[in-house]
Amino acid sequence: MYITVFMKSRGFSAVLKLTLTILVLYLGFLHYSYNRDFGIDDSYITYRYSFNFADGDGLVFNVGEKHYGSTAAGYAVLLGVISKSITIVNRFFGSANNSNLDLREVIPALSRVISTLSLILSASLLIMISWNSTGMAVGSIIGAFIAANLFLAGPANSVVGHETYFFLALWLLAAYLVFFSGKYFAGSVILALATTIRPDTILFAGVLFFIMATTNIKIKGYILAIKDMWRPAILYIILNGIWFSIMWFYYGQPLPETRIAKQAQVILGHWKIFSPSIIYDLLTNSLTSSMGYMIVIGGFLFISYLVLLIFFFKSSDPSRKTTAINTSDINLFVFTCAWVIVGIGLVAAYTFMEVTYWQWYGVPVWFAVICLIPGLCRSINLAIISSVRFQKWAGILSASTLVGVFAMNDLSAFLWHYKNMKNVRHINTHIGSYDGAVSILQQVAPAGASIAMAEPGYVGFILGPKYKLIDTLGLASPGVSRAIIKGDMDYPFKTWSPDFVISSWKGKYDPTSRPWFHEVYTLHSEVTHPHWSKALGGSYQIYEKR
Repeated sequence: MYITVFMKSRGFSAVLKLTLTILVLYLGFLHYSYNRDFGIDDSYITYRYSFNFADGDGLVFNVGEKHYGSTAAGYAVLLGVISKSITIVNRFFGSANNSNLDLREVIPALSRVISTLSLILSASLLIMISWNSTGMAVGSIIGAFIAANLFLAGPANSVVGHETYFFLALWLLAAYLVFFSGKYFAGSVILALATTIRPDTILFAGVLFFIMATTNIKIKGYILAIKDMWRPAILYIILNGIWFSIMWFYYGQPLPETRIAKQAQVILGHWKIFSPSIIYDLLTNSLTSSMGYMIVIGGFLFISYLVLLIFFFKSSDPSRKTTAINTSDINLFVFTCAWVIVGIGLVAAYTFMEVTYWQWYGVPVWFAVICLIPGLCRSINLAIISSVRFQKWAGILSASTLVGVFAMNDLSAFLWHYKNMKNVRHINTHIGSYDGAVSILQQVAPAGASIAMAEPGYVGFILGPKYKLIDTLGLASPGVSRAIIKGDMDYPFKTWSPDFVISSWKGKYDPTSRPWFHEVYTLHSEVTHPHWSKALGGSYQIYEKR
């Protein structure tokens, strides 16, 4: 009796909230500590845009060359503004020994902080949704489970410093505002911001507005539904129109070169092509056994209640409302449906476009699955509280089995990931392998030079704006990807005649194997590094123009 009263008291709720707050903040601290030196080359392309923007040279990869070669132009602007502000504040208030922060240190560190804060925000929102779906006590257990997955699983640490976690947090925040707070205008503004970070947001926004409009039509009728939704939708379109117009005016194109560059990479034939099987492998390797069980059982129950909601719920006829479904359930169900559609839509879109697979294409699908947990758990909970005896016992059995599966199979996995993140530093040896090339180029060409290579982000960012980087894969340099698609593989060399060429990865096209190459370039040095010893069976080379 006393325990029951205590669980319903504000004191118990406060203890649970404090406990989960501490858990999320600690996991966030652990996440940042583990990843504080991590980076991927694609992120450094955006960082170089950000650096040049903050340094007053424009939103460009190479100074004086306007090319829309970063998917996350809005993110580059955000990093540039904040990092520049940090350096200015530090200059005025910092100590004499630490008054000149280097933007090349601030920008990557800031981006990693944003990644961690994005996961903290995502975990917090999903915990609050779990509280609303299954109550404070059970919702806290579910929330802790969600937080553990968000911070400890492999995909949560695979693209730290990239824009991925940030735009996903914005997607979740917009969905929370729209579905659970009824703040359609605020949701539209957040979605517009997310679109500048990643144009894929257009798909998510379309799903969000479509589902919300369909739900409102079901509940309120056509007139009220249209009245509620058309103004936020128009606001989103206007804000997007302004952003795309700015990009078009500045770069000569409204959308980045990303899709064309990824299709060009397919022709170069070095990377996996995006496919549903790759996403299946990602999910099976990163999702716990209990989550897989939850998806199967909770998904079946979710579909059952969704059918009930669609065909039997009518707000104008209270006698036809079921006792199990109420307004909060409707919000949760449509929220869950949105993530189901988005996850499937992303897989279908990337598969249809036939682009190369990169981790930041798979992480959003994994994130969408995480966002399903509150809704699936609510389906199990509805079965438990149902008045139908068979359904009730089925729900209790499902919940008990879920706890058992977690205890037997997943707890040890979580503990392993936790100990690994606590005791090991996450470092990408791939980009660090280019430190040798950076050192050589700084010595032989201190005044700057033009350099062609397949991975120009990290090298270009560290070397700085004096050095012109030419992306032989096409994303960061204008015209390259389109030339590759047309079959002109030598385009970067004919167009820019770079001073140096770094030859590392070997795909279908290797410039060092072209008949003309050794007439123009001579081997300057070879750099040995464990990463390339494993990847190439040897070193990578730096060639200099004769």
